[in-house]
This record gives sequence, C-alpha cells and structure tokens, in this order.
Amino acid sequence: MKLQTIIENSINNMKTILLPSGINKLIGVTVGLLLLFNISNGQLKLYSNGGLSIGSTTQPPAGAELQIIGNTIFSNNANAINSSAYIKGLNVFSTAINPDYTWWGDTLIGIFHPALNTLAIAIGGKTTMLLSPNNNVVIDSSIDNGDRLQVNGEVNKSPFDIYSNATSNNIYSGINWVNNTTTKAWAVKNGANDEFYVYGNGQAYSYGWNTISDSTLKENVGNIQNALNKVLCLQGVTYNLKPNSKEVASVKPLNQIGLIAQAVERVVPEVVTTNSDGIKTIAYSNLVGLLIEAIKQEDGKVNALQHKLDSCIAINKQTGANFNKALNEAEGDARLYPCASCPVSSDATFQCYIPSKSKTANLLVFDMNGALKKTIPINGKEKQYVSVGGGELLAGMYYYSLMVDGNEIDTRKIILTQN
Repeated sequence: MKLQTIIENSINNMKTILLPSGINKLIGVTVGLLLLFNISNGQLKLYSNGGLSIGSTTQPPAGAELQIIGNTIFSNNANAINSSAYIKGLNVFSTAINPDYTWWGDTLIGIFHPALNTLAIAIGGKTTMLLSPNNNVVIDSSIDNGDRLQVNGEVNKSPFDIYSNATSNNIYSGINWVNNTTTKAWAVKNGANDEFYVYGNGQAYSYGWNTISDSTLKENVGNIQNALNKVLCLQGVTYNLKPNSKEVASVKPLNQIGLIAQAVERVVPEVVTTNSDGIKTIAYSNLVGLLIEAIKQEDGKVNALQHKLDSCIAINKQTGANFNKALNEAEGDARLYPCASCPVSSDATFQCYIPSKSKTANLLVFDMNGALKKTIPINGKEKQYVSVGGGELLAGMYYYSLMVDGNEIDTRKIILTQN
C-alpha cells in the first residue's frame, strides 16, 4: 500500500491533529497529493510521484525524491544533544567556518564544498585538507600549486614525515619510485632552485655536504698508524658498472675510476660496510683522514731529505770558500781539491791551483789497480778546472793526482756512479 494511501486513510478517521506543541494544525488532502500545514506555512508535502518536501510546498528538483529546506540534525535523543550529525541547508558554496556536513555543538569541523569539483575538510574553522579539481591533494592550505601532494608546514616544524617503528630488516620504505635516469625522484627546493636532488638511477647532486664530526660526539680518539703504508697498498682502478646488475640496472656503463671495496677492506676495513644484500660499500669521505696522515708522513721524509741537501749545499759552499781563502793565503803553492762523485755519463770536473812560476802541470787519473787511465795537461795558471768527458771512464772508483814540474802535489779519490 502506498504511503499516500495510508496517510489518507488515517486522515479520514481524524478531524484534527494535536502536535507536541499543543497547537492544533489543519490537515488538507487533495487528489494526488497530501499537504500538512500550520496556520500560514506549509511544513510537509508528499507528491503523487513519491517526492517529499519538508519545510516547503515546492516540489523537489528533478531527480530528487526528498527535499529539506533548512538545517537537519540526526540524533537518537532529542532531549540531550551534545554531538550529532548536522547538515546545514546552505544555498551557496560553503566555507571552512560554515561547512555543509558538521556536528551539532562543534560546527567548525566538517566537510565543505568551496567551489565546483572541489571538496575540503575543516578543523577549527580552517582548511585542513583540500581535494582540488586537478585531482591533487593539498594539506594545510586552500591553494593548489599543481603538485600531486602538497604538504605545507610551519616554522621549525617538518611539513612531511614518514615514520615506522618496525624493527624487522625486511621492512621497506620508499619515497618515490622512478623507472628512468632523467627524472628527479627526490628534490629539496629553495625558491625556484633544486638545491639537492636524486635521480632515478641513484645519482645525487647538491651544492655541498657537511658530515657531523664534532669532538663532543667522539671517544677513544687515536692517531692513524702506518698511514703511508696503507695508502701505498690501495689501488685505484678504472671500471664499468655491469648494466644487468639489479643494483645499477638503470646506470649506463660509462668509464669510472675508484676503488674495489673488497680490496680496500683488506687494508682499511673501517671504511667498508656490507648491506643486507651482501653488497659492499666504501665511505670514501672517511679516507680523508688516512690520506692526510700519509701526506704528513711523506712530508716528513721530504723534509729530512731537504735538510740533508741543504747540509750538502752548505758544505760545498764552505769548501768553495775555503778554496778561495786558500788561494789568497797560500799564493804560489800548488793545490788539488776534493771532487764530488758524479755519474759516468756526466763530465767529472777537478779543481786545482797552479802557481804562476811553474813550468809544467798534469792531472793523472788511475784505476784502483794503479793503472794510468788518463793524462790531462794543464796549460793555465792559478785557479783551474780540469774535466774528464762523460763516458770516457767506466763506473767505479778512481785516483786522481796533480803533478807540477814533475812533483806529485796531492792525490785524491773520485767515484763515478752508474746512471
């Protein structure tokens, strides 16, 4: 039996209806519709097509069966309403402070319709989340900047945080999965610039990287031992990454240089780690300390050699000074001075002094067996330099003697070294 028929049958047995307020209401019945009304305003109208209008005598719009003019509250207890579903009968687009679907007693929270094809959620009279016409999700803002997910934060608060307290090593957490090498899977933007970003192939780029290394965070600090020996044991290599490896599936096989983790682990295990898949990694930045200490050790050796060289130069300068002094103090006396060792490929130069009154002078070179190898006439007087051409003598030790006017003035040794 139709609702209209039931109501009409009930009305035929009634002349008046006493409402809860105690006010008598008139009931009018016409063919094809039922109208309940008070003295001046219609309150409920049921149409023959089954449409029902509450708070108005206007038929519901096409496609609608129920029309309610005014606000609507849903509660199972009319005497003590603290928090019940509440629908506001708005005739315009709603706002965060006046949402369409809310709760009685807390009307600043709910769902509202700010524009066409847009849905939003309000908390405390502010837009908390917005679903835009572009199918984008905006959190803590009412402005869609075009990102698929836009999360706005506050000063000194992180706008986006992913946290899990899972302790299993099998748990996987990802930010963005990109199946190519030219798209940024993660980026940190400052203004219009990407300051830090990671491509889908794992290549990361930034304008700087600071590693926390404060002394207050460290203990058991000690010097690196045998740094130079460790560096000498490391081997730099060139290589290509295998294109079929699951770890570098999207990396092009370009030539690269670096170290092999397994080889480094044998020398400096402190910088090598192994992940859950058994892949070894190198903390290249941690090698800086080792390299610094190795350079310091090498610098110590260089300084020691420099000190020896400076000493030799000082001795040679002193020898030259003594030579000139001897010439001044012993004018007229023939002299033969020491000669430094030299390679056989270079000229061996001998210093001597020939008195101006002398008639003949020669430099004689003997091997260690006393055999005469070279006789060099000296035609000049006073300070003289006599040379034996490179390659004229074999490597070894030789005697050289100065003969003046048939007399041996002095004999000294010289060593000719192999190149």
